[in-house]
Amino acid sequence: TTWQVASGRLQPSAGHTGVARLVSPPLGAADAQVRALLVPGGASSAGIIGRAVDVNHHYLLRIDYPFRKLGLLKLVAGTYVTLANVDLPDDVDLAAPATLHLSMDGGVLTGAVNHRHLLRVVDPSPLGAGGVGVRVFGGGCAFDDLGSGL
Repeated sequence: TTWQVASGRLQPSAGHTGVARLVSPPLGAADAQVRALLVPGGASSAGIIGRAVDVNHHYLLRIDYPFRKLGLLKLVAGTYVTLANVDLPDDVDLAAPATLHLSMDGGVLTGAVNHRHLLRVVDPSPLGAGGVGVRVFGGGCAFDDLGSGL
């Protein structure tokens, strides 16, 4: 497997990168929220997945560590499209755990870090109901307190 639970946290197994993990079946409604505590560990980017219709269609709210950016991406037919990218505020410590929060209400998508709303996007062709998950690229990290709700 490419994922493991260590010290109660979900993390990619050693040597695995660029991997996503869907951790719930589709939720009953497209309007939902996803949140998780992201514990950095050398990844170049990591984040949470919402509305995962299948492995080739979902939204990803991620921190891009080298560029200090919060991005919202849409995966369509296996290709990521950037919907929004914003600079992280200077007071966000990238060496410390951060709570990510993705809210999806129809085509309105909002992203927050540590309870601070930093981006809002309107997707004119939003994805339907789907599950939630996590993704990491270029190194390690861990996720804790992953949760979702309607």
